[in-house]
Amino acid sequence: MSAIPSHEELAQALGQTWHISWEGHPGIDVALIEVNQGRAMNPRFHCYDAVFRQPAGVDLPQHTYTLHSPNATSWWVMLTPIGPDDDGLRLLQAVFHVRTPAPALP
Repeated sequence: MSAIPSHEELAQALGQTWHISWEGHPGIDVALIEVNQGRAMNPRFHCYDAVFRQPAGVDLPQHTYTLHSPNATSWWVMLTPIGPDDDGLRLLQAVFHVRTPAPALP
């Protein structure tokens, strides 16, 4: 298992139900509604983000949660509230800014 979900892993599960949990709580189901490319600070890095929709009546704070994918892979990630969607449901965003692997030498 990698330390963080890759852009590809997130994109493949776009529109699916994910699960977030935290210490002392079984967690909640959330929907992955966006996976976006970001702007990296330089060519040695790449940046992307994922946006999750919370169920009605839930408004979780910024926190480090365990994020569980639909295929049962899990990661420990920081999720930050970014406001409601057009229907008033609260959104959480994870931003990933990671070093690009060095190219293989011939």
